[in-house]
Amino acid sequence: MALTEAHAGTDLGIMRAKADPNADGSYRISGTKIFITSGEHDLAENIVHLVLAKLPDAPQGTKGISLFIVPKRLVNEEGSLGERNAVASGSIEHKMGIRGSATSVMNYDGATGFLLGEANGGLAAMFTMMNYARLSVGLQGLGAGELAYQQSASYARGRLQGRSASGAKSPDLPADSLLVHPDVRRMLLTQRAYSEAGRAFALFVGLQLDLAKYSDDAGAQQLAELLTPIAKAYLSDKGFEGAVMAQQVFGGHGYIAEWGVEQIVRDARIAQIYEGTNGVQAYDLVARKVVRDGGVCIRGLVDHMSQTQALEGHRADLNDAFDRLVRATGSVVERANQDPELPGAVSNDYLELAGLTIYAWLWAHMAAIAPQNDFGRAKRETANFFFKRLLPKSLGLAESIFADSSAVMGLPPELF
Repeated sequence: MALTEAHAGTDLGIMRAKADPNADGSYRISGTKIFITSGEHDLAENIVHLVLAKLPDAPQGTKGISLFIVPKRLVNEEGSLGERNAVASGSIEHKMGIRGSATSVMNYDGATGFLLGEANGGLAAMFTMMNYARLSVGLQGLGAGELAYQQSASYARGRLQGRSASGAKSPDLPADSLLVHPDVRRMLLTQRAYSEAGRAFALFVGLQLDLAKYSDDAGAQQLAELLTPIAKAYLSDKGFEGAVMAQQVFGGHGYIAEWGVEQIVRDARIAQIYEGTNGVQAYDLVARKVVRDGGVCIRGLVDHMSQTQALEGHRADLNDAFDRLVRATGSVVERANQDPELPGAVSNDYLELAGLTIYAWLWAHMAAIAPQNDFGRAKRETANFFFKRLLPKSLGLAESIFADSSAVMGLPPELF
């Protein structure tokens, strides 16, 4: 997917790539795209670039973007590969992480391209892939967080440091393991709580995408569109936070390359940035999904979640979380009509509130159906940690959402 240009990242409407028509119905694609994953490689005989560009008479802004197929090598009429197209990698980016992935600057110098879909309908066509890509990037963040948890939990079990505050747990050894220290447990349980709920959430979002594509469930597409920005942003945010916590569990060993944790931190960071930054995901959730439909879809999600089986010990906290999200939603919808800056000012907090609430629902359900064995006990104990130590963060998030946008927008630009 060749979208981004050096001057046009999120604001694709100001892109400069152009597509001039040829007499045979093809187009000459000219321009430069950056941050193109695997834009050039020799792992396949051909590479198909899907390039966003503007026709000569295109309207201004995003309504004037078209989508073009631009192959690395042109294809002859009988299907064999022909001559090299006028597309090439100008350079490879030197990145903080994911260094095994070649990220190219791609130059299109009058390359032959073919219109895909309707003229000036390129952005909508590209989003067909973007929704799946955003869930995939969320999964990338989730995977990084899970790997970090597994490594830090293993390290904590074997690392001997200090004694338990309640007395030595391994008196025959020179010290107890890191697991006797409450703060280490806090970090490990936080990683685990977000990772395990994240897996359940990713499956739920993937289910909605499948239902929207393969069934007659009319509400699945709307729900998938609502949940996609939450999945992309919340999974990648918590994956990165988990990687940093794992690094902290390792202490100084987490900062050096030998143990591999610092690489997880570097690699996890990109998931919060590409396929639409997490700030853009949050704004999309609030402005384009919640405010636009008056909060109808998210209230429907809350109604669905409230019908799920939950342990009695978690039901009251879960209902409070549902009520908190509904009240915050109503407040944002009502005030956004008078304050156009409000959706952007509260969007980050709102997305995190929605994520916490959804995770609470998933943890309540997992704890309720977990078997009576060690696996089930671990589920119930982790659920208890989530409800007692992580879900209360939603109280502060709600208060932040109730604040006016002036708290964010009041400082004049010249004072930054």
